[in-house]
Amino acid sequence: VKVSKKTKFYISLQQTDGRMYYDTFPFKNYTNKCNIIIVKTKGNQALSTFDSNNIITISSIKMHRENSIYITLDPGEYVIVPSVLNENNKKSKGKFWLNLYINEMYI
Repeated sequence: VKVSKKTKFYISLQQTDGRMYYDTFPFKNYTNKCNIIIVKTKGNQALSTFDSNNIITISSIKMHRENSIYITLDPGEYVIVPSVLNENNKKSKGKFWLNLYINEMYI
């Protein structure tokens, strides 16, 4: 994400709702542990390695249908890393939707 001026972000990571499949709480068959990490980058730099010095924020790890962050980002370039872990099958990646809401218009 390229931010040209100070911008407020609401970032939402959502998973399938286990209630749609008549699963019982806490919906372990459909809900995985998830979190969001925001990393500042330099230019078009890819995240080939993990450098904790560049982390702007990490959401708490939750086993909920939705995990979100509300943050103000200064101008610069960032990578938003959604993480969804299926504990029953560590090789499987969980399905998710990532939504970004901002208070500025970007064209």
